[in-house]
Amino acid sequence: MIIIVGANEIGVNVAVRLLKAAMDVIILEQNEVLAKRVSAEYDFPVITGDATRPQVLKNIGVDKVDTVVALTSSDEKNLMTCLYAKKLGARRGIAKVNKSENQRMFMELGIDVAVAPSLVLSHFFDTAVYGYTIVGTEKFESIFVEIPIFHQGMQLESLKNHKAKIVSIYREEDYFTPCESDEILPRDILVIVGSREDCRNLAIEILG
Repeated sequence: MIIIVGANEIGVNVAVRLLKAAMDVIILEQNEVLAKRVSAEYDFPVITGDATRPQVLKNIGVDKVDTVVALTSSDEKNLMTCLYAKKLGARRGIAKVNKSENQRMFMELGIDVAVAPSLVLSHFFDTAVYGYTIVGTEKFESIFVEIPIFHQGMQLESLKNHKAKIVSIYREEDYFTPCESDEILPRDILVIVGSREDCRNLAIEILG
């Protein structure tokens, strides 16, 4: 089960994509009017509630949830939501970081994945200026996976049976092409290529 906090455009789009991938999804939205409208338009449950209140998270069974994705326009709410959710038993917390300067703080406080849309967009536009694009289709894509600071590390050899491949590792302001004898370390950023499903499966095993 995945809980998405925020029935905004990003939250709804993420929910739709996860639903297509046959995942169980719930959206938690504080605005009752917005929650009712989204619930009427889509085939996933939308619950009205404030995700920064632990009792609300308990009521929807956050202790049985695999991942909580906080996508509101407030960094404070996204951070609090993920921290509370993990403390109450959710396995992973993923947060949207509206102010890019807060991204490192989110990671240091234990958020598993902190995504700053402004940094992602700037990277895409930067590649366009230089005349190339980042590939991503239904059958093939490249993804970036940032390893949390509390990750135990793992040998690449243990991942050799996956179809998707780690083609590059960015570590301490340098990057290299890894081989099976290399190890994944906390704070590494991995570049993974393969089909969408294969990339997802590899990322799930790496992040645990």
